[in-house]
Amino acid sequence: MRLWGKLAIAGAMAALVVGGHNSGYAAEASEQRREALLQEMIARPNDLDLAFEYAKLSADAGDYEGAISTMERMLIYAPNTPRIQLELGILYYRLGAYDVARSYFEQVLANPSVPPDIAQKVQLYIQQLSLAADPPPFSATIFSAIRYETNANFGPGTQSVTLNGIDFTLDDQSVGQPGWSALNIGTLHYSYDLKKQGDKIEFDFLAYSTAYFENELQDIDLDFFEFTLGPSWNLKRWGWDQTRLYTYAIADLAYLGYDTYFTAPGAGIRLLSFSAERSVLDARIETRYREFNDTDLLPTNSLRGRAADPARRDLFLLYEPRLRDHDPRLCAA
Repeated sequence: MRLWGKLAIAGAMAALVVGGHNSGYAAEASEQRREALLQEMIARPNDLDLAFEYAKLSADAGDYEGAISTMERMLIYAPNTPRIQLELGILYYRLGAYDVARSYFEQVLANPSVPPDIAQKVQLYIQQLSLAADPPPFSATIFSAIRYETNANFGPGTQSVTLNGIDFTLDDQSVGQPGWSALNIGTLHYSYDLKKQGDKIEFDFLAYSTAYFENELQDIDLDFFEFTLGPSWNLKRWGWDQTRLYTYAIADLAYLGYDTYFTAPGAGIRLLSFSAERSVLDARIETRYREFNDTDLLPTNSLRGRAADPARRDLFLLYEPRLRDHDPRLCAA
């Protein structure tokens, strides 16, 4: 067994070494290709395909300044070219130079030859620019639907059940029942700018409601509300751009069949970062202290006692793959 363990460890280490070597080789090959393209560009400065390939490799390598200078030289040879203007707008957007990015996006929209789908994409970038420059302090969402469930109360399929070797016969209301319900979900967010290095007070509200149309299912109608309130700190002061740290208090309230089911105060901490080029990091830890209440339908509900939920840990990572070349139709001036 020890031999197999050593072989497994050796294999894992070899895989890491080979993987790292391949990654480094790819980066080295890309850099060599950039150097070769640079020499060719010097010899043929009016070759736009050559310059665009160099700019793309530079952007992929994170050298936005090099890509921008190349694109701007391309505009000298091909003025008013939507494809170049779009790429410049995106590059300046990534650098955080929103005013310059907006000017290039507006130039793309002003060109009558731009396809409608590309114009729509540029409009989305312009909307994001508006949010980045002046994010609204208040936002809200609402979702409503009519839902059908084949087993709304999660009951057994038959009236006959066996528990610990003993047979029982359930009444009609205890077996699984289909049902229609109205589902409503709403969120509300408000942030107050403290005028101190980007720090804010954040308030969030969540409401979830399920109301069944059948009378026999209305005792499982569910209404849930959650409030969170606390400060968020802009971590740019410590060199971490586009990253915020949130600490907040939590208050939960749940109704089952229109009677109070439980209340739950709690607290949480969250780290949200957009600093990576093509990924989003969202990590949080939350804990709640639930207290259950007796109701007419659940007269012993409080016997569940007061329960401190174990800390809930969430880690969310969103990765956006590298963008492909944009629509070749944008090459037309």
